[in-house]
Amino acid sequence: MLLSPSSNGLAPYPIFMRAFKTIIEACVSSNKERLYFLNKYTTGKANDVIKGFVTLTSYDSYMGAKNLLPQRFGDPRRVSNAYKSHLKNWLQIGECQSNDLQAFSDFLGQCEEAMISMKFLSDLDSVEVLKQVSSKLPSYSGVKWCRHAFELKKMHGRTITFHDLVKFVETEAGLATDPVFSPHVLKSERKKPSEKDKKAGHKTQKQPPNLNSMVTTTGGPSKTNTCSSVQKGQSNSVVCPACTKAHTLSSCDEFKKKTVKERLNFIQSEGLCFSCLSKGHYSKNCRKRLTCQTCGKRHPTILHNDQENKTESEDSMEPNVNPDQSSSNTSSVCHTVGKWNSVTNSLILPVWLYHKDSPEKKVLAYALLDDSSNSTFIKCDTIHDLGLKGPEIKLNLYTMLGRQDSA
Repeated sequence: MLLSPSSNGLAPYPIFMRAFKTIIEACVSSNKERLYFLNKYTTGKANDVIKGFVTLTSYDSYMGAKNLLPQRFGDPRRVSNAYKSHLKNWLQIGECQSNDLQAFSDFLGQCEEAMISMKFLSDLDSVEVLKQVSSKLPSYSGVKWCRHAFELKKMHGRTITFHDLVKFVETEAGLATDPVFSPHVLKSERKKPSEKDKKAGHKTQKQPPNLNSMVTTTGGPSKTNTCSSVQKGQSNSVVCPACTKAHTLSSCDEFKKKTVKERLNFIQSEGLCFSCLSKGHYSKNCRKRLTCQTCGKRHPTILHNDQENKTESEDSMEPNVNPDQSSSNTSSVCHTVGKWNSVTNSLILPVWLYHKDSPEKKVLAYALLDDSSNSTFIKCDTIHDLGLKGPEIKLNLYTMLGRQDSA
């Protein structure tokens, strides 16, 4: 140990002299030899004070040097101010800085020991110093200290002392540096991924990228402003449900050979979405609707029906029928290959009815779609208008407005 005028902002004289008496004076009886060791273990200004006595041959040289040191470096007021100044300048301790909290606890213990022999450190028990020292603690420890001090004052009816703060910080430092149950260890444990998360992450890494990226617009159908499905590189993991080859359904030559009706039946049997040809959802919930490159309407290009569009064009020429008059009460169904500009989620829509043997005789009617129904019914008036015959069945219709019997 070396005696220097300053060591980390503190006057180390009391600690130095205690160690010197224990190690040197207790083992060395000659004052000349003691003076030699005193000169050897001092530096800076302290050593300059000792050097003046080393050249003297007087028996009292050692005692003179020893008595001069406390006057220069061991003044109790100066040492006390050094302790308090070091406490004041101590940096704020962060939440996970357990080693810094332990160092702070050790220094508070040194201050408490110094209070025993230095009366000038008694003001460490003052409220201002206690608040100043408490502010150096981490946030969670500061809150706990306030609660602890309040309970001590309430239970014992006394003021809080520096000793109470020292014992509290000592406990907090022991908890913060515990290798098993410290808050830092538990926080690190929470950040570790669970086995379930590891498996989920492993599956996500193996999942191929989405090959069907789509751009859509909300405007009406226009051949100059259409949106289409863009294929972003095909992978062997993509299997066509029609021919089991490595390509999408819309690119399948075997599927293109089928009629539009056969394509619709196949899509329905495979549980695919009518709007994007993907699995996992119904068309009414589809968020990736494709736009036909032929007519610009909201259905896949591969489901485009030229005959249907031709019939629609001819029907629009009839003067007595205007479907737009009832458009406020009608809309198309999501999974229907639509004839209308807007797509909403309704189950009532206008349809043209005709018999396959008499396609020229058509009747405009409203169709009510029921996903749970296993039969199809038509009103007698419509049957008569079409010139058809069929068995009559009486139906009881129940709605929120009441009951109605219909044939």
